[in-house]
This record gives sequence, C-alpha cells and structure tokens, in this order.
Amino acid sequence: MSNMVINDSNGYKASLKNSSDLANGLFKILSLDDGEFLAYSNNAIKQVEMFSSRESLIKILHQILNEN
Repeated sequence: MSNMVINDSNGYKASLKNSSDLANGLFKILSLDDGEFLAYSNNAIKQVEMFSSRESLIKILHQILNEN
C-alpha cells in the first residue's frame, strides 16, 4: 500500500497525536497561493490514479498471482 499523502507534494501529514503539527500543516496548506494549491491538487489526483485506480488494482493482483 502506498502512502497517499506526501508532504510538500499533495498535502500534509501531521505526526500522530500532535495537534501543533496538525495546526502548522493546516496553516501551510491554507497559505498556498492558487498555483501552488492547484499543483497539490493535481499531484493528489495523480497519486490516487497511480495507486487506487481499478487498473492499478488489477496490476497489483497480477503481480501477486504471478509470484505464487
């Protein structure tokens, strides 16, 4: 399974149980200009297409079946 959130690429993943880190991440995302926000959004879409699409699932299943 892929890590879907990548800091400084498609979002911000705060440290577990760290509200200060979460607040910093939210501030960072909300401070992006329109172009930067669009880039994050496009990167998030690409990440999902690469690792969560039907085609990627089929590919992963074929790899698993071919290993056995």
